[in-house]
Amino acid sequence: MLIRRGFKFELKPNGMQIQLMKQFCGCARYVYNRTLSLERSLYKKDNKHSFKYAEAVNRLPEWKKNPFLKECHSQVLQQSLKDLEQAYINFFSEAG
Repeated sequence: MLIRRGFKFELKPNGMQIQLMKQFCGCARYVYNRTLSLERSLYKKDNKHSFKYAEAVNRLPEWKKNPFLKECHSQVLQQSLKDLEQAYINFFSEAG
């Protein structure tokens, strides 16, 4: 007999933690949208261009010179690129 248990957790961040969470979300959204815009423009120039996570990650060190992104953890930005990669995979697997 298999017994399954679940746990509920509730975050109760203080003011500083809320501010950091919002900042991280903003940074992730910025990297996602900037990469998407760049990939679209590259695709318009060359229809054979495809999104490559490794190329996108290699752009991050240059972008992190921006003070807004500099304070953000790199894992947050990398995860937004992984999310974009998954969005591309989902889109093209359903379209094809």
